[in-house]
Amino acid sequence: MRVLLDYAWPGNIRELHNVIEYAFAVGRGTTLRLSELPPEFRESQSVEQVSPSPKHSMPLSAEEESVAIRQALEQSKGRVTTAARLLDMSRATFWRKRKLYGI
Repeated sequence: MRVLLDYAWPGNIRELHNVIEYAFAVGRGTTLRLSELPPEFRESQSVEQVSPSPKHSMPLSAEEESVAIRQALEQSKGRVTTAARLLDMSRATFWRKRKLYGI
């Protein structure tokens, strides 16, 4: 319960709905366990920010953004959800930018 309450829920109710569907599909009984939640809930939440990420008034160049994505992936040990959070973007945006830059 604590993990669900402490989660930021960037996708709001839609994300909550998907997490519950995932847990239902994976679950083995009437009690929801941490092991039945998606992987991002089991990852350590103590990863430091790559750099302070103030809302930039000027967009990053493609090279700067590519470097930031690589650093976030390195710092998060390849955990996509954690890396996306470090850069303050959704998993979908993070995936799209990785594809764009060939990362």
